[in-house]
Amino acid sequence: MPSVFVLIKSTILSLSLEIYVVNESYYGVNTQ
Repeated sequence: MPSVFVLIKSTILSLSLEIYVVNESYYGVNTQ
C-alpha cells in the first residue's frame, strides 16, 4: 500500500512541476 501511495504522490508532484514549467514558459513569453 505505501508503495502505491508514494507512486501516486510522485506522479502528482511531477505533473504539478510540469504544469508549472509550462505555465512559466508560456507566460514568460507572453509578457515579453
